[in-house]
Amino acid sequence: MWRVSPFTYLLEGLLTTGLAGAPATCAPSELLRMVPAAGESCGAYLSDYISTAGGYLVDPQATGSCEYCPLDSTDQFLSGIGLSYGNR
Repeated sequence: MWRVSPFTYLLEGLLTTGLAGAPATCAPSELLRMVPAAGESCGAYLSDYISTAGGYLVDPQATGSCEYCPLDSTDQFLSGIGLSYGNR
């Protein structure tokens, strides 16, 4: 029902024009940490997932603990809340 309000469209235009297309980086507290399968680097272990879901690894060559950020651009965040730069 929020699409009924004209304020929604104003807000979408302002947010997407100001934020779209910028790189996003995670703070250390926002990183997801996991251990890769034995003998694999983080990049090899998560490559299929990252190619589908997006995001980035802090150190793709690491073998002990992977640090993954689910966002690599502000466009992913905006689409997650239903906003699109194309609607500006």
